[in-house]
Amino acid sequence: MLREAQHRRAVEVHTTGTNQHLRGILSFSEKIPRNDVKQEKSIAKRWAYILTGLLILALCVCLGRAQIKHAAVAYEIYHLQTFTPPPIRSGESRLHQHWANAQFYWDFADIPLSRDKRLQLLNPALRPLVQEIARD
Repeated sequence: MLREAQHRRAVEVHTTGTNQHLRGILSFSEKIPRNDVKQEKSIAKRWAYILTGLLILALCVCLGRAQIKHAAVAYEIYHLQTFTPPPIRSGESRLHQHWANAQFYWDFADIPLSRDKRLQLLNPALRPLVQEIARD
């Protein structure tokens, strides 16, 4: 007991030194903890933020899947240059021109998407017929 009290007083006297100096004075059981705990907490916080962001991104993708698919088809049509938008009218602003071009490709993207929807609706009706044909 007496030795611990003397040891603590020695630490109080040497508080002007750096943490490294104090670590040398203190016994192993009383060592000043490093910033490991703070670093672990900051790493945990960082991972929590990253995982929360990824969860929000996944949720947005799931909810907006139809619009993302629509935009991808519109971009494919634009990139392949299968169709060209109507020519620029005189006096039309660039913003309006870009908006009209985007709407043009968006409308053309409806064609393959609506065809896919019709095929999905038709497939349940054709399945028994296909099975009957495959049996023969």
